[in-house]
Amino acid sequence: GRAAAAAADAALAYAHGPLATAATAVAATDADAQLLVQDAALLLVYADAPHRSPVAYLLTRQFRESVAAALNDAIVQHEHAAPRTPWLELLVRHALHTQRTLHAVRADAHAAATAAVLDAMLGAADRDASDDGSGGDGGGGDD
Repeated sequence: GRAAAAAADAALAYAHGPLATAATAVAATDADAQLLVQDAALLLVYADAPHRSPVAYLLTRQFRESVAAALNDAIVQHEHAAPRTPWLELLVRHALHTQRTLHAVRADAHAAATAAVLDAMLGAADRDASDDGSGGDGGGGDD
């Protein structure tokens, strides 16, 4: 007697506390889910003999398996959910980034090659000028 009354009181306290909070959150999203939460709370009231409850269907193997299947489906769907950005958009962005990077590398390589050629040309011109000047001044041709 007393244990059953204590269990019923605990079930009601849970139903009015955390379960009511969850039920309120569920109510905002789905009316069918709200009814299931209410049925589960009613099942808690029948703690001594849940199979005699008006919502005993919640305890059947078939219902439990359907809940498990729905939960598994939700988990799989969440794990394989499409990314926030569509794959095609990600691919296009990656291609554009790669193209810009290659263009910058090519431009840098072209600039470096041009600078090397110009340096070589200017260096050769400086050497030619210094060779012409030193060959006439300090020369060994007059001695």
